[in-house]
Amino acid sequence: QAQAAGGKGSEPAAAGEGVLAGLAAAWLGDEEGTTLRQQLKDQMMRHSCLRVLPHADAFADASSGLFSDLQKTFDFQVDNVKNQYEHLLSLWRSQCAMVADRFYEEGQPVIETHLLEEALGDIHAELMEGFLVWREKLCRDAPAVLGDRSQGRPCGGVGRRALPLAGEATDVAAGLATELAEIAVYLLVWGEAGNVRFMPEAVYFITELALGADNGAKFPSLTKAGWGTSNRFLSRVIRPMYSVVFEEWYLHVQGTGQQRDKKKLRPTFDNFLPPDVANYDDWNEFFGDAGRLIKGLVLSGGRKRLFEVPPAERFAALADVDWKRSLHTQRTKTHREVHSLWGVFSSTHRIWLLHAVLFAVGCVAVTGDPSATADGAQPVAGRDAGVRYAAVGLLVPAHAMLLALARWHVKGTAARSSRKGLCWLFCRLTHTIAWALPAASYVAIRWAVNRGDAEMLSMVLPFHHGASVVGIVCLLLAPKGGGRYQMWSRTKIGCNSKYTRYVFWLVVIGIKLLLGTYIFSAVSQATHRLEISLPGRQTLTELSQVWYSPTWAADVSLWMLLWFATFFLFLSDTQLWFTIACAGLGVVTMLAQRKCQVWSFAWEDAIAKIPQRFSDKVIGFYRQELRPPPGHVRSPRASLKLSPYFPAVWDRILEYMRYEDKLDNQLLSDLSFAACETSHHTRWGDLTRVLGRRSVEAGPEQRPPASSPRKFKLPDLFRPKGSLETAMRQMCMKDPYWPQTADAQWRLIALARGLGLPMPRPFRAPHVPGITVLIPHYGETIIMEKDELFMEGRPEVPLMHWLKSTYSTEFAAFTSRMQSNPGRMWPIAGDEWGEYTAAQWKKVAPWASMRMQTLWRTVAGMCLYHPAIQCHYDVQRQSSSVLSQPGVWSPSDCFTCLVSMQIYKNFDRQRLA
Repeated sequence: QAQAAGGKGSEPAAAGEGVLAGLAAAWLGDEEGTTLRQQLKDQMMRHSCLRVLPHADAFADASSGLFSDLQKTFDFQVDNVKNQYEHLLSLWRSQCAMVADRFYEEGQPVIETHLLEEALGDIHAELMEGFLVWREKLCRDAPAVLGDRSQGRPCGGVGRRALPLAGEATDVAAGLATELAEIAVYLLVWGEAGNVRFMPEAVYFITELALGADNGAKFPSLTKAGWGTSNRFLSRVIRPMYSVVFEEWYLHVQGTGQQRDKKKLRPTFDNFLPPDVANYDDWNEFFGDAGRLIKGLVLSGGRKRLFEVPPAERFAALADVDWKRSLHTQRTKTHREVHSLWGVFSSTHRIWLLHAVLFAVGCVAVTGDPSATADGAQPVAGRDAGVRYAAVGLLVPAHAMLLALARWHVKGTAARSSRKGLCWLFCRLTHTIAWALPAASYVAIRWAVNRGDAEMLSMVLPFHHGASVVGIVCLLLAPKGGGRYQMWSRTKIGCNSKYTRYVFWLVVIGIKLLLGTYIFSAVSQATHRLEISLPGRQTLTELSQVWYSPTWAADVSLWMLLWFATFFLFLSDTQLWFTIACAGLGVVTMLAQRKCQVWSFAWEDAIAKIPQRFSDKVIGFYRQELRPPPGHVRSPRASLKLSPYFPAVWDRILEYMRYEDKLDNQLLSDLSFAACETSHHTRWGDLTRVLGRRSVEAGPEQRPPASSPRKFKLPDLFRPKGSLETAMRQMCMKDPYWPQTADAQWRLIALARGLGLPMPRPFRAPHVPGITVLIPHYGETIIMEKDELFMEGRPEVPLMHWLKSTYSTEFAAFTSRMQSNPGRMWPIAGDEWGEYTAAQWKKVAPWASMRMQTLWRTVAGMCLYHPAIQCHYDVQRQSSSVLSQPGVWSPSDCFTCLVSMQIYKNFDRQRLA
């Protein structure tokens, strides 16, 4: 252990090194699986930059031995083990960068001694967050279901070898061993889950059982007929579960050749799944509900449930679970995917209620009190304002009844079957009575009004308004509770966010209602001028006399049409006011970000401030490196506003733009700091040169001679200009130093605007976390070809001619770049596309592809991350870090561009090339 941790067996190992040595020794098993273990260890110690970090060898022994033993115990696929181990190393390297960045944030030097240890703990906290929440919920709902964990996690017998570390070394090592085991088991289960990954809680469930399995977790023999030659975990755990998923939707797999994997859907399933067919969401909810999970998982033959088996034996019993019965629709379907308005209303009912209440309140407010009748009878809607506003409360029972019907319509069989018994019946009756209170109190109000009982009216009216307000508030702000409706706790939101949201919506609704009342008033006046019958202002006696009249029916139809159109417009203009409010909020946010400096935002020359702001916000670590020695007195005129590396970075940016033909040679020279070093034939090799750092960091043979200092000039683009000159250049005259291509202009403006906003501190190389770009590709064009751009003999205008006309400036720059390359003949053919040779088309086609919607353009743009990260390393790397050593650093460790080609097997020869 001392040799593994400290490298010298004769020297006493430090406490931390002894912990790591014990951690490594804990996972060393027998000689079986040595080949896989060595391959995994070589992956970290030969191909990963983590190999140079302190104690990397101990962690490599621990992790490779763990993955190898897990493969042997649970019979995972070997390729899956290798892939997930590589995945772990990628996560580990990225998290090490995040841990190191915390040192930069605090202004302290990076201590790499415990970098691997802290990063492993952070990976466990982030990667396993969902699993830990799921397990905590399961333990809370069913405390005894997971058994006694005081002795640790057996993990198929592998984890038991890590438990003595708590006594042999420290609790830290035991905690690291447990976290590493949980990460490894989860990654390996996830890697083999296939489509079961669409059920994250199911993956958590399998992981939990694997972590609790003991040495007796043995699977049935693979010689059993019908299971093929797959590994045991895949054939005994994943495949039976997915078979139930497959049989729920499909009949069988049919097809030959390229269509040999085509699945045959069940009859009537072609357009969409029927409402009562289970899907991934239903099964995922099943595995997330502790009560249903414990009762629902039954073994073959129905003799007992899975959770009746001792915890250490449950993983082995997974092969005997009757998945078809356990995952049946009757047990798992809680929500019906109905294709009707009931589903829409059930999910958006609060929007409809809010608009209905606002519309009713606005209408009552603008219509006013009706005039008294000769016989003193009361109108249908009431005469007094309090009585008329009381009618708004009738929306509560009506909405509650519609909501109950909608929820019953979308409720699945599993949810319906669980709602039974006297307790459920009592709750239903209580809810019905509560929601019916506004209707009952309204009847009492009208009865009191008709009788002229003022005392009774004074008691019932406040009660009705109170019950109505409480009902509206409950329907709007109190969503349905209970485990079936809230499986997971709500996301916690800060008070500032809540306050901002409520103020925002109150402003939107207030403005909407205020302006809506003017429309309501205009419609009300229009109905009076039309002299049509108004049902709300007529008494019951009048209605009984005219309700059968054709004139009254026509008046009522017109009245309903006017108010229905008004309600539709009132409902639909919410999006308008929301958009306007968002625009206003965006302006306020922009001003707050710029500290309300409106004048500088409107008139400052943001382009001229690019060098200073780029030096401060992007490559600002140079300030730490250029600190004067202690006791040094700086001149008041001395300033570090411009990084010494900015000219090299800026010139590299211009070289990329010249290579992409966004600039011509003349503009490249005008905008460069080192015009004398700018080449007229920019090649790809020129863009991959290492950007030089200060000569003090270079060796004697690499330092430039003292007699040949580099000469820099400040481009006119960055020359400070006054407000008047800036306005003249932007509005009245053409700036000779401003790019003419729209794309180059957009890039410079976007860069200037972005640098003017608050920006997070960049990561410092080599401690840059990983980023992976996933680009999906189906049938889009990969790269343009000659036949797509130009086809001789066709009467249509060639696509290439349109591209040249649209990007004329860029095509001229492209032609000059091709002609300036030494040793390459590029005759001038202009629009005579038939005169271009095959060699020329090999250059023209990529140029055209970069200006069309092609995969080539997308990948080329995303892959610019790679040289950008390399530039960070070249100009401001932390030289003291072991990860900065030659042969260790690689931007490929930080950036990966992954293209998912979904129909790769159907590519023709040209697309494969």
